[in-house]
Amino acid sequence: MSTESKSSIVHNPSRLEESTNSKQWHKIVTNMIRNSFEVGKNLPDVLSSVLESILVLIQARAGMFMLLSDDKLRLVEIASKGFTTSKFQPLTIPRNIDLEGFLRKRLIPGIECEERDFLIVWLGTKDSEIGALAIYCAGWLVHDQNTNKLLELLKAQISSGIERMLAYNKIKRRDLIAKASLMQLGKALGSKLDIKKLAHQITHAAMAIVEADLCDVLLLKQGSLEFLVASSFNKILKGYGDVPLKNDPAARIVERGKPVIIRNIHPKSRFHNRLWLKDEQYKSYIGVPIKQEDKVIGILEVFSKSSAKFSDADQKILQSLAGPIAAALRNIRSIEETKKKAEELKILHSHTSQIVAKTDIEKVMKEIVDAARSAVGCLMAAAALYNSKTNCFEYRTTYIDPILGERGLTKAQATSATYTEDVYAEILRTGRALRLDDIRLHKKDNSKQSEGVLLRGFLGVPLVDEHKNTCGVVMASFKKDGSLFTEADEEVLSTLANQASIAIQSIRLYQQLEQKAKGLKNLLAVSQQVNSSNDSSRVQKAVVDAVSNLFDVKSVCIALYNEAEDSLRISRSLINGVEALANEKLLIDKSMKSQLFNGKQ
Repeated sequence: MSTESKSSIVHNPSRLEESTNSKQWHKIVTNMIRNSFEVGKNLPDVLSSVLESILVLIQARAGMFMLLSDDKLRLVEIASKGFTTSKFQPLTIPRNIDLEGFLRKRLIPGIECEERDFLIVWLGTKDSEIGALAIYCAGWLVHDQNTNKLLELLKAQISSGIERMLAYNKIKRRDLIAKASLMQLGKALGSKLDIKKLAHQITHAAMAIVEADLCDVLLLKQGSLEFLVASSFNKILKGYGDVPLKNDPAARIVERGKPVIIRNIHPKSRFHNRLWLKDEQYKSYIGVPIKQEDKVIGILEVFSKSSAKFSDADQKILQSLAGPIAAALRNIRSIEETKKKAEELKILHSHTSQIVAKTDIEKVMKEIVDAARSAVGCLMAAAALYNSKTNCFEYRTTYIDPILGERGLTKAQATSATYTEDVYAEILRTGRALRLDDIRLHKKDNSKQSEGVLLRGFLGVPLVDEHKNTCGVVMASFKKDGSLFTEADEEVLSTLANQASIAIQSIRLYQQLEQKAKGLKNLLAVSQQVNSSNDSSRVQKAVVDAVSNLFDVKSVCIALYNEAEDSLRISRSLINGVEALANEKLLIDKSMKSQLFNGKQ
């Protein structure tokens, strides 16, 4: 600006006063300023243009637009003219210092003049300031009524324009963050196979989209909300256990299946019973249900440290995330169940191969128990064959994991256990699998009932013989993960029982054939002895031994006919496995005698 112009402002202000006092001129200027703030433009460029217009209007030499920082403690340069500032490093001015003195020191050399002073206009409203406009102008303008009136009109237009552009930029930035977060989340939903990793991705995306300070994912599990993961940009919380539904505000979401918005969390809210929220000062909350087939399976929730932070639009955004989350969780669980089943079948096949290869029933029973606890993942398993003639279990084998406080492996090898358990009786009676929650089995003796044993979940399946009659039981209890047995577990154990039944039938058939072969071999040897020996006693002993082995009996006798007495006398016997020499007469009636001597049995 020339020296002549400067002199005209200082000594003859009538020109400026005349222009600033015109209502028509005010309207033109305010419309021009208002139209400068077009949504979508760059705010620093817009403010630079507005500043240039204001400086020309009141014939000032320097000016600066400053906006308040997020914490309201500093003013940050956004556009300026006439100051020694850098485009790449804007001035940052603490609010608690002398603003005019700070700006005066940063004027370009040669601009400062004694007749000039700073005119400071605070932008925004009294309750919500957004920044300031500083103009270095002629001193008399600072107190000029018409100039201040014009600047007050410009202040209103500039403040509303800045707020409008900041709001638009915030929405635009939020929209970009939301799109980027949704893209990342979309990839994660289709590729992540780990529930916790997916949950971290979900919580970060939800926080970015609704600008929350904390986001949780809680999954429903047996009457409580299982803490899965909680995330914020500053920390990741882990391992905070379950959230009891009875004492938590989120219970409403589970009960009603509808979202909940709390715009002002009470200082004594039950949210603070959660360990990870105990020392935090969150003030607003949104929780939305995660559903599968209209059934609530969990909750997606966000917290903010600002009151009334969240809107209905934020709630709708979280609800739109809950659907894909539920689908992804279903897919992950399906894949996990498929992998688990494949692993179970692999284990089952390995044990089945061992079972089929064995020819000893005791070893087979132990292998069945090992297979049962491995296949369904339990801490206790048992198997037993039932003898309907003696009403007893035989070859009973039990495994109890040491973690339960019992001896690792117990067997009843040569002995049998009395059968009294009601659930076992039910399996033997119906020939069907039985799956129960916690039960108590009682073992009884002749005089008293022993203390009951509580089983955490029970699964029992029948063993069958070659005639499809129930001949035994395989059972499992205490799943390692603490859950109850499922239909899939029942299917696996039933498959094992079918294979075990076939193996037991094969062993018994093998033992029968082996016994017959041994008996035939003995008969052949006896036949050879009878034909070659003249010793009657030796021949009779060989016959008794052969018959005993062939028919697996402990008592056999040979009776010879005495013509003189017309009777049969025992000449050789085996009583309960002990040889006895006797000459006792065998009393028989006439009809039996007739049949024997006619070659009949």
